[in-house]
Amino acid sequence: MGFRSAISATGIQRSIRDGATLEVHYVRDTVPIRVDEQSLSVGFEQMCAEMELEDEEVKDLVQRQRTQWKELARHPERVDIVLDKMLSHFLEHPDASGFNAQFVTVDRKACAVYKESLDTELRKRGLPAETADVIISSAQNSEPEIQRFEYAKSKQDDLIDYFRLTPAEWEAWNRERHGEDRSRWRPPLKILIVCDQLLTGFDAPVEQVMYLDKPLRDHNLLQAITRTNRPLPLMKKRTGIVVDYFGVFANLEKALNFDENIREESLIDWGRLRETVAGEGSRCLEVFAGITIADTRECLLSALRWLRQPEVAKNFEQDFKSLGRLWEAVSPDPCLYPHRVQYNWLCSIYVAHRHRQRGSRDTYGELSAKTRKLIEENTTFVDLAESLPVFKID
Repeated sequence: MGFRSAISATGIQRSIRDGATLEVHYVRDTVPIRVDEQSLSVGFEQMCAEMELEDEEVKDLVQRQRTQWKELARHPERVDIVLDKMLSHFLEHPDASGFNAQFVTVDRKACAVYKESLDTELRKRGLPAETADVIISSAQNSEPEIQRFEYAKSKQDDLIDYFRLTPAEWEAWNRERHGEDRSRWRPPLKILIVCDQLLTGFDAPVEQVMYLDKPLRDHNLLQAITRTNRPLPLMKKRTGIVVDYFGVFANLEKALNFDENIREESLIDWGRLRETVAGEGSRCLEVFAGITIADTRECLLSALRWLRQPEVAKNFEQDFKSLGRLWEAVSPDPCLYPHRVQYNWLCSIYVAHRHRQRGSRDTYGELSAKTRKLIEENTTFVDLAESLPVFKID
């Protein structure tokens, strides 16, 4: 490992360990660019002409299409597929927890094309078009459909500042300007569509996901993905996520041409995050060894007796919070289904434990959005947990 690489790898590892940044996980969900001429799927390596192709006919085709690949990338059929995938993922993952996203397209025209189609899809799902907007640079002789998004700097700054607001800040912002009349409130800006801008030096901790539909490499790619790794403790942000629609991560070694350690620390396959769920859950349950999980008062009281020991209680709280952040990041992935009963039971124990410590019924509010939703679907035991009397000894 070279000197520069060693410093970089050490810096990434230390930054994650110290809590200055988060791990970033990537999901490969490539939507191929179809070339009808020979029913080929033109991938990222072909687009960049960096792949040694053996077939001369294929080489010629790729060369001919290199000037057209951006047009192929924004073909209406492909746009529809990408948008359907993106919106489904966004509404289930980051938006359910209150986080925002960037959507990176191949060029300024693609930004306009996606925004127009996205407005229609948002309305179909009962969401305002203002949920997403475009940040692009201005240019001379732009086509009309692009020109309408060449905002003045003041409007761009307003959109960027508004995008950075957390849900609590958004409520405060609107309440200050429009009072309690929510019909006048400005809808939250959840998705920024970009091609070049805001891929470096942009800091918005509320952003959790980057949807990548553009070929990026090396430093440009590394800079882009780190837009998602800013911590946000108040919202229990666990991880940054990059969803790859272009096939950038099909060959990670070529996409991130750095030392192996830097690649491993910079990006972790989503599957590896999913694999940690069982272990995190088991660690939480270890403290209650010998107690049968059941929705009964006796079971609850037995668990709470274990937590009378300060050190045991401290470890349980730390482990449960770690599991909660993981659950929030992965949900609603099907891998969580086998662990739902155990997790809901642990939630109940945590609620009852905190309720007894503080004599307050606001512990439910400490939990993350997706955890609260799970509890709402399984309220019986949590109701029992919160109904336990708190005895104050004077």
